Amino acid sequence: MSLTKALERGINSATYNPEAEKALAEERKKASEAKQTYREGLFKLRDTKTQMVQNKQATEYFIKNVDKLTDDGFKWLTANPDADVQTITDQATSTSEKFQDIGKANIVLLGLTVLPAFYKTVASDAFLKKQISEDKKKELDAFADSLATWLKTSATATSEQISNKQQEVQVKSQELLQGTGESVPAVTNTESAVKVEKKVAEKQVTVKKEEEAEKNTFQLKRLIKETYSTAVKVIGSLFIAMLFLVSGMLTANDAIGRDNQYRILYFLYGGLGFPFMLIYYLYRWFFGSAPHIYKLLPLYTEEADTSLGRFFFYPFTYKEDQAAIDAKTKFMTEAANLVGKEYKPPAQKLANNLGSLVSGLQGLVMNVGSAAKRGTNSILQGIERMEISNGKN
Repeated sequence: MSLTKALERGINSATYNPEAEKALAEERKKASEAKQTYREGLFKLRDTKTQMVQNKQATEYFIKNVDKLTDDGFKWLTANPDADVQTITDQATSTSEKFQDIGKANIVLLGLTVLPAFYKTVASDAFLKKQISEDKKKELDAFADSLATWLKTSATATSEQISNKQQEVQVKSQELLQGTGESVPAVTNTESAVKVEKKVAEKQVTVKKEEEAEKNTFQLKRLIKETYSTAVKVIGSLFIAMLFLVSGMLTANDAIGRDNQYRILYFLYGGLGFPFMLIYYLYRWFFGSAPHIYKLLPLYTEEADTSLGRFFFYPFTYKEDQAAIDAKTKFMTEAANLVGKEYKPPAQKLANNLGSLVSGLQGLVMNVGSAAKRGTNSILQGIERMEISNGKN
């Protein structure tokens, strides 16, 4: 036996305490049982969440926070393998308290979730019964929409924010529901939330039927109101369309020096940006530099052969004048200069070609004249030789 082994055995023999070792083993056993109990509790929380989701009693807030709570619990067990019974018990108690807070906030959210439909139903019903004005109905509908918007983001809210929202809704509801004979339905647990939601859904069906029946009943005042509303929408749409066309027309005619595809793009972009383009051309008009208007969208310079064609292409057919030609020449010259080339207008090219043709014709005439002269001389010389020959004979 080595000296080291002998020393280790001696130390263990000297320090060994059976009672202490037994107590330590008992403590470890209790800690292990506490961990297992805590672990089982976390699984039960997940099972509770799953059951509540199936029963439609869980909000997104509840699902998200319970998942985080259980995940944090399992991570804690992994990170604290040597925790004692008291530490584990404290952790389990903290998890239980947090779950209760999440459950309370879930009930509050369930109660708030049914309110948008409740407010709209109450507003429609009270308006049909002439208990509230149209402005009051719009106010109720707007409050319902704002609450519905907040509920979409409630999954990330804190329990304190949810509680504050509940108090705010209660105060506002007392004001908005005056004269309707209704009050905010009380939701104290998940079961009552389901019952309230069902009751609101039944009320919605009833109110919808009443609205349909009311619409089928002739009312002169409603007819005048709906006609006025429709007329305003139609006139407004036509006015917007007119502004689009005017702005597009100004922009397309301002691009008279460009090719057709660019004029079409200018027309579309100018029309879509009419609030800015109309101000721009109004400014130019004020200083006398507004573009000349050829047609709505000038594309063609030759008219169609048929009267029907001329009718349909009238907004797109224009008479090209010198200003349009000059604009084209100016744009093409500037574009050619940018790439280091020279632009020759079609008229100049034609003149050059005609000059070359005239020169060619002049040369041809001179050549034909010379050839004719030479031929004539040859014929005359031949005749003279024949006459001389005949004289000798």
